[in-house]
Amino acid sequence: MTHEASRTSALSIRRLEMVYGGRGTTSHALRGIGFDVEYGEFVAIMGPSGSGKTTLLTCIGTLERPTSGEILIDGEDVTNLSRRRLAAFRRKSLGFVFQEANLIDNLTAFENIALALSLAGADASEISPRVMAQAEQLGVGDALEKFPAEMSGGQRQRVATARALVAGPRLLLADEPTGALDSHAAARLLEVFEDINAAGTTILMVSHDPFAASFASRVLFIRDGLLFNELRRGDSSQDAHYRRILELQAFLGGEANVR
Repeated sequence: MTHEASRTSALSIRRLEMVYGGRGTTSHALRGIGFDVEYGEFVAIMGPSGSGKTTLLTCIGTLERPTSGEILIDGEDVTNLSRRRLAAFRRKSLGFVFQEANLIDNLTAFENIALALSLAGADASEISPRVMAQAEQLGVGDALEKFPAEMSGGQRQRVATARALVAGPRLLLADEPTGALDSHAAARLLEVFEDINAAGTTILMVSHDPFAASFASRVLFIRDGLLFNELRRGDSSQDAHYRRILELQAFLGGEANVR
């Protein structure tokens, strides 16, 4: 597929397969799955334990190389990049938020966020204003001088999100970002995701939580390494979207909310 042919999608997955193991002991985590994510979409991925959702996210994030298939991000097939080019692409084009904030303990919030800009090669004069602006957008401007141990769990995740976004990635990837948070902090983080998505950031989020998924404009359900179903929010309210997610989970036997 050419670069021009896929410019309409921020992410295009084509016939993606991931096979683990060797002769006689193979396990298929992904079985030719394919879908597109458009620019500015907020897409959630749900599925039962072992469905392949985390493997899918690590492949998209270039942390694992799939057995076969294509992953095009902004039209570029990242499955063909060399190790050195992959590292540079990951720093400049992708933002990551995980279940644990994974901040560096001996750096302040400001320094954790600034590190992402330094690694991306930003000019030194740009770093402070960009960190300040990103922190203010995510509501952690008053935590910039704090170390991770001095922050609440919600603050740590919002600092981690600021770190993921500050270099201007093409795509934000989130793996169970609310999994370690209480309900109040989770709702606050999801509102942040909703706001940054409304401002134009494309988000792909893996979650076992139907409430978290209800913030997304589209929910993809995968099972046995394949796309099984999807729900689009459309003009529905978040509550109506949430109820439809629960109904589809019930149809699937309740498995979709099991991590």
